[in-house]
Amino acid sequence: MNSLERVRAVIAGKIPDRVPVCLHNFMLAAREADVPVEKYRSEPEMIAKVHLQALEKYGHDCLLIDTDTTMMAESMGAKSAYAPNEPGRIVAPAIQSLAEVGRLKVVDPEKDGRIPAILEAVRLLAKQVGREVAIRGNADAMAFSLACEVRGIEDFLMDLAENPAKNTVGAQHVLFGNIDPSGVLALGSVEEVRERTSQLIAVWKPGAHFVLNPGCAIPPTAPPDNIRAMIETAHREGVYN
Repeated sequence: MNSLERVRAVIAGKIPDRVPVCLHNFMLAAREADVPVEKYRSEPEMIAKVHLQALEKYGHDCLLIDTDTTMMAESMGAKSAYAPNEPGRIVAPAIQSLAEVGRLKVVDPEKDGRIPAILEAVRLLAKQVGREVAIRGNADAMAFSLACEVRGIEDFLMDLAENPAKNTVGAQHVLFGNIDPSGVLALGSVEEVRERTSQLIAVWKPGAHFVLNPGCAIPPTAPPDNIRAMIETAHREGVYN
């Protein structure tokens, strides 16, 4: 199997030849490619360049294309702020109460905010490696996280306390996860990375609904040897009989 076939098998509920490896590595990859985060954040060509260089270096199975956790909320009207060479952060919500939800703009992904940049980057990458390597374009926030950013986290949690939501689960969900990106990949030893990776594979490998991936974005200071240790462990211990 090539990397694309491996990830597709998992998503389809089939057994691949081994556990696929995905890297949530945009900050690390930008630093290793010597591309400022502010250029990476908004320029499709820079996004593609960064991830192609990382793929050549580490040989993982899935490119996770992410920019930060503010892209979707910005496109809906939330206000963000940026520090040099750091991901963005939301500084003001888009609405002041749930009664204003109907006033939120309907986002056009081809035109609004920075979404077009990430879509174009995915297209560029697909042209170059899309037949061999899986590409995951990250929407950066699912429903709960996006609601926290658009409404404001404290206010949204109070809204939920007054009007609870329901949890949903599904036996067929595919897990992308869940190595600690900071405490293990950035600050841990090679041996600790190998141990944690091995433990995670032992728990989640059965049934094959699993793609090994950091639990969040890998810090830019993570040692390359730690990334390689995670991938090598997955290649060795993630094989299906």
